[in-house]
Amino acid sequence: MRLVPELSVIIPVRNGGLFLAEAIESVVNQQVEFEFEILIIDDGSTDNTVEIVRDYVNTFPFVRLIHNERNGVGSALQTGLINSSGAVIVRLDSDDRMLPGRLQTHFASFGENRDLAVQGSQVAFIGNLNPGYLPNSYPTKDIEIRAFLAIGNAFADPSVAFSRDKAIAVGGFRNTLNGAEQYDLWMRLSLVGSLENLEDVFTEYRIHINQFTRTRNNRVYFSTILVQLMWFLGLTQLRTRISINRSSEKIRRSSIPRISIPFFISRYILHIIVKRLKHEF
Repeated sequence: MRLVPELSVIIPVRNGGLFLAEAIESVVNQQVEFEFEILIIDDGSTDNTVEIVRDYVNTFPFVRLIHNERNGVGSALQTGLINSSGAVIVRLDSDDRMLPGRLQTHFASFGENRDLAVQGSQVAFIGNLNPGYLPNSYPTKDIEIRAFLAIGNAFADPSVAFSRDKAIAVGGFRNTLNGAEQYDLWMRLSLVGSLENLEDVFTEYRIHINQFTRTRNNRVYFSTILVQLMWFLGLTQLRTRISINRSSEKIRRSSIPRISIPFFISRYILHIIVKRLKHEF
């Protein structure tokens, strides 16, 4: 009989055979006092990704392989969310590594604080490319994170754990945002619970030439601007309110404000988008 896991680790991957085994090993080697599962969402890989995952599936009963129809990261993450069983979802990318103690820390934090919606941590950079910015600088307090979210992602996405019930209630991941789908979800989760980043490093974040945010930089940039624009215009808050009203999940939601934005700020944001488009094309 398969035990119901407390945590579900979601790893989306497409052609990630080079580093995938390291990522999986970093999770299966976690020393914990509870049950967890690993969901590896293959988004149409054409390399040896599937073969690598099957070896782990045959060895560890808590590792699951789920196929996605090459629909993108957002779709793969949503597929993982829907098929997960744990009350807490833990993110990891196929080219990164989880450090010892991470799962146990998430488990303890969400168990102690039922209002907690998103928890991230600091990261250590690995790989042979200089990221060009300092690690270990993510804001830690709820009030600081909320202030930062309006201008940028306050979380290192592969370091994040979040409440499954709350994520489903606000609509989960959207596949139309081309690299900013996680940022968008963290913003919506900020409307229904508390946020924090741990001061410790629990994830090794790999910088390399083929990673998604480098190869699709322009898409990520425009999607990020779009997420911010929807937030400033109050559209995110409205859609979140509608999602919660439709959801069968019973969560204690925070006050979701009806936000209006001065016209000149909306015009400024649109000006940035047009200027970038002219520069690129």
